[in-house]
Amino acid sequence: MGKGRRDLNVYFGRAKTLTADVWEIVTNAHGARTGLIRQYAFDATSAITPTVEGQAGGSRFLVRTRDRYIGRGMFNGGFELDDMCRAIDLVTEARGQGFLKGRTFVDVGANIGNTSVPACRAWGASRVVSVEPEPENFKLLRCNAILNDVDERIVAVNAAVTNKPGTVRLELSPNNFGDHRVRITDAPGDWGENKRLTVEVPGIRLDDLLRAHDVPIDDVGLLWLDTQGHEGHVLDSAPELLASNVPVVTEFWPYGLRRSDGIDLFSDIVAGSFETIIDVRSGESVSADKLQLLFDRYGFDAGGYTDLALLPGN
Repeated sequence: MGKGRRDLNVYFGRAKTLTADVWEIVTNAHGARTGLIRQYAFDATSAITPTVEGQAGGSRFLVRTRDRYIGRGMFNGGFELDDMCRAIDLVTEARGQGFLKGRTFVDVGANIGNTSVPACRAWGASRVVSVEPEPENFKLLRCNAILNDVDERIVAVNAAVTNKPGTVRLELSPNNFGDHRVRITDAPGDWGENKRLTVEVPGIRLDDLLRAHDVPIDDVGLLWLDTQGHEGHVLDSAPELLASNVPVVTEFWPYGLRRSDGIDLFSDIVAGSFETIIDVRSGESVSADKLQLLFDRYGFDAGGYTDLALLPGN
């Protein structure tokens, strides 16, 4: 009942959006024409070359042309760069200006260096530990560190951070190279994830990794997590680091956490190790024992996510 009206509303809504998009292109509002040209150029290059170079935030990045998400975003001026800077600003407000200056930034799920490079060049970190499990992403991470003259400040580690050391299976997304995930279940998933190809990669606990690379726990100024739902396992691998009252910026993707069987791990550690949660998307703060409010807000469908700044007490 009412289906025809809903369909009509959807039709006119799409038409209105299309009209607005066309007007922005015609007038070049917000650089729309330039952005569209770059988007088509990126899509066309996949038939010619496996990689291209883009610029984002004043830095240079080699990206793979088959990556329709982070690769395309970095080529077009920066994938979620504004969101990342907003997260840094929120932690700065809580910890004070220069909280990261001269300290170590730990980037777990570093992809191609799109967070690690700005940590060195713009956010004040003296050293970055960049951990990326997927071999091809890892190669570009190292290349991008060199391209931006920060290779001597980035410790690049080709591994998956998890709470049980050993070999883990990494499932590979065919077109979103930021959505490779440590496989916990073979269940189909909303996107048929059980059909993805997998590779075996080394798994290591974060506390052990920092110790192996001679990174003093007290030298870490910020832990950054983007592991597609594996964040609970990562936090569980770092009790020594969390005991140092380090702030954390983490992706919050309830669907991914559930698929990784990490909801309880993530929830218990957040409640036990932190005092305040800030939803980076909305800017809203809640106490760490109110995490359920965010699960309710973003739900468990595959499209609901945000980033969180997790702040310990003084």
